[in-house]
Amino acid sequence: MNIDLSIKKPIVYIDKSHFDFSFNQYVFEILKANFFNDLTIEERQTKHFDLVNIYTFTDKIEEADFAMLPMAWNYYIENNKVNLAQEFINYCKSKNKKIATYIAYDYGVTPTVKDIYIFRQSGYASKRLIHQYSCPFFLNDQLKRRYKTESIFIREKMESPLVGFCGQANISFAHNMWHLFNIMINNFKYYTHLKRWEPQTLYPPVLRREKVIDILEKSNLIKTNFIKRKAYRGGANNAETKEKTTKEYYENLINSDYILCIRGGGNFSVRLFETMMVGRIPLFINTDCILPFDNIIDWKKHVVWVEEKDMRFAPQILNDFHNEIHPDDFIQLQLDNRNIWVNHLSNKGIFENIARTLMN
Repeated sequence: MNIDLSIKKPIVYIDKSHFDFSFNQYVFEILKANFFNDLTIEERQTKHFDLVNIYTFTDKIEEADFAMLPMAWNYYIENNKVNLAQEFINYCKSKNKKIATYIAYDYGVTPTVKDIYIFRQSGYASKRLIHQYSCPFFLNDQLKRRYKTESIFIREKMESPLVGFCGQANISFAHNMWHLFNIMINNFKYYTHLKRWEPQTLYPPVLRREKVIDILEKSNLIKTNFIKRKAYRGGANNAETKEKTTKEYYENLINSDYILCIRGGGNFSVRLFETMMVGRIPLFINTDCILPFDNIIDWKKHVVWVEEKDMRFAPQILNDFHNEIHPDDFIQLQLDNRNIWVNHLSNKGIFENIARTLMN
């Protein structure tokens, strides 16, 4: 059953006594938008991704369609308040209400309770829990913000596929070893119960990215449009340089047919969502990822899918896809990907789909 949210606005039960805005990084964006009391409604709307008035919140659980833990699961663990979360969960279960929780940050933590709905940006498909879903990265619509349009810039199909990338991918051996050392330290702390952040594969994320970029650049089957930076955002450290590098980033997306999307520090790709936003086709390297709302979206119809073990074949896989797709279908896929972002991956779409997941 597909809930029509234009007719029925979701009613969500929360316990506001849980809020701790001194840890605002652990407050789900929709709750920041609706409960940051030091901001006007207009300020909340602008600052927190147009998320005011998507849900109605209540402190009467009998009225609610589902419940939401007010703070991210990380917060309850790091502040020794898991018992508080458990009390909330038990109460909601006693009233037959489904419960949503959010896990923040690249690595994240694993909840110790079952039968709650988990939304997080990272995670591994091979370790997926029964009600675990990937949550897209929260983004403002850059087509509207930068280009004053909601329509994508259509690219006609050319003879050879042009794959773009703009980001950190040209760092030193020492920097990669530093990343590896940090992964090892985090994993050690996890296995010795000093920290709850989940362990990661011993493969520095930029090194993995550099490997596939090298494979693509050496191929004569495709064309590349790569901007390789030595630091995150090109080392931008003020408003002017941040704006310059961000503009270059979105120009790279728009001026390419396909965009290389591979995990960063966490096992997810923000670039995947930005690619869909501007109506381009992801060249997606699957590193055991959970993709958002895969109960709704057939992702393999919207990306060029490459398993990590097959990275060396990425140019051939992309070339075969490009040769086989009809020019009209190539354009339609761009339009479809933008529509997927608007309806499912935009900030409004994220929380509407969370509601549908819990209300169905």
